[in-house]
Amino acid sequence: MRPSLLASLLCLTGLVAPVAIAADSAADGAAGNGVTRSISLRELGYAEGITLSGIAARQDLYFPLPAWVATGDLRLDARLTGVLADGQRAAVQVLLADQPRWTTALKPGSQEARLSLALPRADLRQGFAKATLGWGAQWTDNRCVDQRLPGGFVTLEPESAVTYRIDPAAIDNVRAAWSALGPRVSILVSRDGLTPAQFQAAVALAASLLREGRQVSIAPLPQAAAPDADAGTGTIWLASRAEIEATGERLRQAAGPRGGGLYRLRDGGEGADVALLTTGGLPALVLLDNIDGQKLRLLTAGWSALADTAGAAVRVAGRLPAARQDDDGIAFAALGLGEGVQELVDRAEWPLRLDYTQVPAGRRPAALEIELAPGSTIGDRPQLLHVFVNNTLLRSVTLPDGGAVRRLTVPLPDGLLGRSNAIRILLQRQPGGGDCREAPLASPAQLLPGSRVTLAPDEAVPSDFFALGPAMADGATLLVTRAQLKEPVSALTLAARVAADLMPAGAPLAVMVTGEGEARPASPFIALPGAVVPGLSDLPVRLDGGAVSVQDRGGDTVLDITGARGLITAQLARAGTVPGLSLSTADGSIPALPERLALDRGNVAFADQTGLLMAFDTVRDRAVRIVVADEAGWADWLDRFRIVLVLGAWILVTLGAVGALRRWYRSRAPKV
Repeated sequence: MRPSLLASLLCLTGLVAPVAIAADSAADGAAGNGVTRSISLRELGYAEGITLSGIAARQDLYFPLPAWVATGDLRLDARLTGVLADGQRAAVQVLLADQPRWTTALKPGSQEARLSLALPRADLRQGFAKATLGWGAQWTDNRCVDQRLPGGFVTLEPESAVTYRIDPAAIDNVRAAWSALGPRVSILVSRDGLTPAQFQAAVALAASLLREGRQVSIAPLPQAAAPDADAGTGTIWLASRAEIEATGERLRQAAGPRGGGLYRLRDGGEGADVALLTTGGLPALVLLDNIDGQKLRLLTAGWSALADTAGAAVRVAGRLPAARQDDDGIAFAALGLGEGVQELVDRAEWPLRLDYTQVPAGRRPAALEIELAPGSTIGDRPQLLHVFVNNTLLRSVTLPDGGAVRRLTVPLPDGLLGRSNAIRILLQRQPGGGDCREAPLASPAQLLPGSRVTLAPDEAVPSDFFALGPAMADGATLLVTRAQLKEPVSALTLAARVAADLMPAGAPLAVMVTGEGEARPASPFIALPGAVVPGLSDLPVRLDGGAVSVQDRGGDTVLDITGARGLITAQLARAGTVPGLSLSTADGSIPALPERLALDRGNVAFADQTGLLMAFDTVRDRAVRIVVADEAGWADWLDRFRIVLVLGAWILVTLGAVGALRRWYRSRAPKV
C-alpha cells in the first residue's frame, strides 16, 4: 500500500517509514530494569512438548516477541529428556536463528539436559524468535544393517520457554504498546455502560485477541484501587475520556504521593481514538469516545503493520479497506505451511490446519491441490505419498523416482470437514541403508507454495454451526438488549468467545439493540440471551414451551433442561431468509462460561461453565431427541411403536391396492 493512501486514511503522529533497526544496542537499555516475561511451549499449544525420533528429524519453533520494542536478556531456557536404546547412537542439536548453538551426544538409557542460551535479535521489527531442534540417530556403522528399527527419542519439555525483559519507559507509542500486550490481556470497560459502537469495538477487540491464542478477561474499570496485573498481562481501557480522567484521578488519590504521574493520558490524547495511559507498570492502551469496530482495525487488521503508529495518540480519519479473499482457493501458506522444506531420510510430514472461518462467503472446500517436489532418491526406489484429513486417509500414491514436481488433486468428501480441520501430508522413502553399499542419506523435499485448498460454489443454508463462518464472511449482526449495554461484562465475554469461534477475522460486525423496533438483521446474526429476533423461525428447543429434556431412544433422560441455571442453549436459527445463531438461557441471564464454546457440528448445543455438554443435529441424528412438556407422551408412543405403525400402514396400502385391482379386473367388459 502506498504511503499517500495511508496518509489519506489515517491522521497519525508519524509517517509511513519502515526502517531496519538494530536491536542489539537497543536491548542494552532494556536489560537494566523493566519487567520479565516468559513464553513457554505449553503456551504455544504444545501441551506435551515436542518429541523427535527416527533416523533424522527436525522441528522449527517460533516464539512471539513484541515487535518495535527493545528486549533485553533474551534467552531460551530449555529442558530436554531422552531415552536411547542399547547399541544405538544419537545426537541432538539446537539452532537459534538458523545457527547451531548447542549439541550433545546421547548415551544409552534415560537422561536429561538443561540449557540456557542467549537468543540473537537483529531487527526490532521481527516479532518472533526462531529456535530449531534437530535429531539424528543410527544403530551401527555396518551398512548391511537396516537402520529403521524403533529406537530412542528426545523430548523438548513443555516448560521450555523464551524469556526476555522489556523496559516500560521504552513503550512510548501505540504500535509498541499493542505489540507488548503479552499472552494475557485484561480489557477494562466503562462502569457507565457502552454505546453500540463501543460494544462493537470491544467484541471485535476481544475476538481478535482470542484468535491469536491470548487469554482475555473483561472487567469494569477500577473504582478506588489499581487492578493487580502480572508481567504477562497487558491492559486495555475502553470508556469515554471523561470517565478515564475521573477514574485516573481516583486512582492517583488512592496511590498517595507515588501516584502523581500515573493514570494520565500521554500527550493529552486530544482528539484521539486510541491513546496511551501511564500506569505503575507497562502503559495501558485506551480506546476513547469515538472508537468503533472499523477504527479498531487500525490495530487488528493484518496490513496495519505498514502504518507507522509511532505516536502516543492516534486518530483514524477514514475507513480502512477490508482484506481481499481469493474465491478460487486457500493457499497452504495460509494454513501454516511456512517454507515447506523438509530434510527426508525415511519420512517427512507436513501438518496443516484449515479453519472453516477461512472459507469465503458462498464457497466450500472442494479438494486439495498438492504440488510436491519430492527430491530424487538413490537408485530406483519409488516414494509413497499419503494424504490425511482429520485422521482419514484420502489418497495414497506411489511416486516414481526422478525428483520431478508432482501434482495431485484429492477431492474432499461431504461431511468430513468441521470447524477446525487437520491436514497431514506424509512422504515416505525407502532409505539406502541395509544393502551393504551406502548409509542412509537425508535429502530435501518441498511442499510447494502452489499447493492450495480449492473452493466450489455453495448456496446451501448452513446446517451446522461451523458453516456459519463463510456465511458471516461479508459481515454479521450482533443482537443485544439495552440492559446488556448498561452492564456489558458478561455479554461481552459471551459475544467475544462466540465471534472468535465462528466469525472470520476481519469480518465487519454490526450491533443492533432489540426491543426498539421491528427491524430485522440484514446479515447473518448472533442473538445473545434475552434478545428478541423479529421474524425468528421456530426453534427445535423452546424454553417457553414447558418442561424440556433430551432423551435417548429408550426414553431415558440424558439432559434435563427445564429451569437449569447456568445452562446456555445454542441453536441455528433463521430470521426470514437470514441464517444466524440464537443463544438462550432459562431466565435470560448470561451464566459463567468456559474459555471457549467451540461450537462445531450440529444445530443444537448445550454448554455450562465446564464446557460443551452436548451437540447434535435434530434433522440427521436419531440417537437422541428433544421432548417438550405435553408432547412427551405422544412422542414416546410414536417412537416406541414406529416400526409397527409403518408396517401397519404398509399392509393397509397393500390391501387397498389389491382391492382396487380386483374391482378394476371384475369391471372390465367381457370379450365377445
